[in-house]
Amino acid sequence: MNRRLLLKCIELCRTLKCTHQTGRAFHISCACTKNRIVAVGWNDYGRLAPPKYKYVNTKGDKGSNDYVASRHSELHLLQRLGEPDWSAYEIVNVRIDNKGKVACARPCANCLKAIVRPMNPKHFYYSDDLGLVQPSTLFVELETNTIL
Repeated sequence: MNRRLLLKCIELCRTLKCTHQTGRAFHISCACTKNRIVAVGWNDYGRLAPPKYKYVNTKGDKGSNDYVASRHSELHLLQRLGEPDWSAYEIVNVRIDNKGKVACARPCANCLKAIVRPMNPKHFYYSDDLGLVQPSTLFVELETNTIL
């Protein structure tokens, strides 16, 4: 993935944050191919994730059977792309904090398990506090359940 496209994803996140932020942080997921962004999804704390994605409470809180997740950016991207196979896309997750800085947008265990991994993206990148990285170890961690 080229640097220019990564910077476009970050700038797009900053722009959408002004009008679409519904909670304490703003995340976007971008599907990119051939040096362009083809679809964008963002988190929305006012909308619920459909039950078929079986998001579970991974924090060990009481009442985890009653847990209903809000719509995460990865799920919104899936809904907007409408494609069951992401092998042609490079996916970029970006988070902008309330100070306007790039922050950690590592996908939750539920998104990895229910959405990202089954869709098999060509590459998957997410922002951290230092910049963007390719988390090639995320799928390995999922296999060993160390992130759950």
